[in-house]
Amino acid sequence: MSFAKAKVFLLSALVVFGSAFCAGPTYCLQNRPPVANADGPYVIYYGYGITLDGSQSYDPDSPPDYIVTYAWDLNNDGAADRAVGTPLLSLSWSELNMLIGPIVIGQLYPIKLKVVDSFQAWSNWASSTLQVIERPVPAIPQSWGTVKALYS
Repeated sequence: MSFAKAKVFLLSALVVFGSAFCAGPTYCLQNRPPVANADGPYVIYYGYGITLDGSQSYDPDSPPDYIVTYAWDLNNDGAADRAVGTPLLSLSWSELNMLIGPIVIGQLYPIKLKVVDSFQAWSNWASSTLQVIERPVPAIPQSWGTVKALYS
């Protein structure tokens, strides 16, 4: 049997037992939990939405294991408020207010992320923060210059 055929046979014999990957009766790899990365810190203007980014999260057993769920805790209660299958989560201002509560300018809000891999192993919570700042008012110039007539 050639090496390529043996490799294909070994991969086709890969079986999952609980949290271990086993190929045959003597060769098993333990499924390690994925690692979450909540990115940030996030800063947004009052009244604006946000896109949270968990794309730096990873699974140390990839492949064949991979991240299937990104679970975000936005109100710091230890439970996921939004769980999605992609690393990016976009929220409107009204969704943020609904999840976090009345938002105060300048206050720091904790943001947490947990990820789940394809064999149902969970990461620990990864933390970041969200701060909402006041949108600056554009300065009014001292002089608008000379207004010239369009038609003379």
